[in-house]
Amino acid sequence: MKKPGYSNALCGTLMAAAQLTATTAGATDSLPAANQSPAVAADVDSTNERVRTLFRDGVAQMVAGDFETAHSTLLQAWNLRQSSDVAAALGQVEFATHRFREAAEHLQWSLDHFPPVESEKILHATRALFEQAKQAVAQLRIASKPDGVSILIDGKVVGTTPMPSVFVEPGQHQVEARARWIQDTRLVAADPGKDYGIDFVVKPAEPSSASASTPKPTAAASQNSAESQLAPRTQSASSDRSVVPVIIGGAVFAVGFGVGIALIASSNSSYNEAQALQRQVGPAGCVNTSQGPCAALKSATDRGDQRQNWAAVSLVAAGAALIATPIYWFWPREKSEKANGRAQLRIRGNVGQRYSGLSLVGEF
Repeated sequence: MKKPGYSNALCGTLMAAAQLTATTAGATDSLPAANQSPAVAADVDSTNERVRTLFRDGVAQMVAGDFETAHSTLLQAWNLRQSSDVAAALGQVEFATHRFREAAEHLQWSLDHFPPVESEKILHATRALFEQAKQAVAQLRIASKPDGVSILIDGKVVGTTPMPSVFVEPGQHQVEARARWIQDTRLVAADPGKDYGIDFVVKPAEPSSASASTPKPTAAASQNSAESQLAPRTQSASSDRSVVPVIIGGAVFAVGFGVGIALIASSNSSYNEAQALQRQVGPAGCVNTSQGPCAALKSATDRGDQRQNWAAVSLVAAGAALIATPIYWFWPREKSEKANGRAQLRIRGNVGQRYSGLSLVGEF
């Protein structure tokens, strides 16, 4: 029975390419055994043999026309070891089952990593099939200045700039560039067979609205402030001051500084973990961030961002304490101030839509 949307001529081309690819099943790359323990070398050999077996079975199932079973078998081989021949076979099966976006991704990966010793016939067949798969999807070429920006398509992380082309199904898609304190979004109406270039020039987030709404001092207030600065002081800087605010300020500085440094180290560890996971995911990027290395990559990136933000809050609190404590102790005051009450030093939390943090408030 003829498969819908799948011509007999194209079917013949795919079967010929699959049979040629089957002859290269033993070409799956093996890791060098040098400087490896016998146990590690045996595990590598076992994995390679498993990949070769799955590849041969998948190609045989594809030749027999059992594309769904072949797709499942070849995916197992791909998850164990990524290689050009497995990617080409996967692309062929996915094209036959109308998974055009996945087909384009795997065929591009195969061409990008095609070994020079491989058959020219397989190379030409893979390149021809790749060109056909691209006609059913849209291609996005995404770049940013500077690099190192996470790219999300329809809310899913697909990679970090610089990155290879991304293929999407026809229709409208939301492309988002996201980094620390940076966010930009574009809407793309993608047509099949079209190529779209998207360049992000990242800019810092807008300043908090709280600072914009801070009232400016009036002329009368400025005059009173100037007069108070010119008024004579009759007391020495530290006479009859309570040491409690000094102790509190020192404690806030020590804790804030220590916590900030620890959070910075922890965030760097999370970012290192995310970079390692990104290399594991490979240049094809992530499609599903709810499973496997892609989920771990998103989790590590989010942890790094959160810890970096709280590190900034802790260091700001420590800096405020370092400044406010000596001001309290050495600032001269008049006798009338001494009679009115003692100095107070308070920590106040601030939570808003754009920022959160701690502020140190002193009353002298």
